[in-house]
Amino acid sequence: MRELKNILCIDDEQDILQIVGLCLETMGGYQIQTCSNGQDGIAKALEWKPDMIMIDVMMPDMDGPSTFKRMREHEALSDTPVVFMTARVQRNEINEYIDIG
Repeated sequence: MRELKNILCIDDEQDILQIVGLCLETMGGYQIQTCSNGQDGIAKALEWKPDMIMIDVMMPDMDGPSTFKRMREHEALSDTPVVFMTARVQRNEINEYIDIG
């Protein structure tokens, strides 16, 4: 298991990116990079190779699950842990996220 130091956060809400970044950097001591959409997130992940990626589920253009699926097409990102950030917590929605990996 690799050490968790670098985290990429992808969210279209700048407020959320700032709060997550502040918490993870200040309280957790992690290095954080942020992107505001899935396409930029994929490019940044391929360039930076983070130890973990956090993705907002509900984003315009390319949502979180679509971003995740596109990331998994790249060998360099095929085993990078991903965490979905969402307010959608119905059991069927959670099961959908688990089913895609």
